[in-house]
Amino acid sequence: MNRLTLLITTLYCVNCYGQQNTAHKKIQFKIVEYYDGRILKEKLAPVDTVDLTQSKIDLFFLNKHFNIPSYLPDQFVNAKYKSVTITDTVIYKEDKDFKTNWEKTFKYDSLSRVVNYTNSSCYRCNYLPYNYKVAYNHQGQVETLVSSADVGEKYKIYYDRNGNIKQLDRLVFDKLAMQIIMR
Repeated sequence: MNRLTLLITTLYCVNCYGQQNTAHKKIQFKIVEYYDGRILKEKLAPVDTVDLTQSKIDLFFLNKHFNIPSYLPDQFVNAKYKSVTITDTVIYKEDKDFKTNWEKTFKYDSLSRVVNYTNSSCYRCNYLPYNYKVAYNHQGQVETLVSSADVGEKYKIYYDRNGNIKQLDRLVFDKLAMQIIMR
């Protein structure tokens, strides 16, 4: 009987200790869609448990879970590039024909941050061209993404004190179209 009591007590203590870890938490987002200044649809979207010591709620997280923003560079900072424009071309044919070939272009500032990224698209690729300008806040976090290829699309990003995105606003022609808010 003592062994059984000891085993149950040990398992109970281990279980209680595991539940005290606040770095792992289930995060819920409120998604609000607007039309002409009025709320069109509002819903809560739970996201799987996230280890906030290993990852941040950033643009890549929102893109993975909500496909917002639709297009992102692989990274916003690359120490290899300073004050330079890099173009990556995929050629399906020898001639430079945008029906079958595409280009990705990244412009970097003096701090190695992407300040503009573009994709020319192609018919064979089956996606539209895009061009985003990136602005950063004083902490080096992405503050706005402005599309010049889309219909006046703009993303405004707000952060909490831990550097996680607490809210993302999608504006079209400077009118609020969608909000994703971490609850």
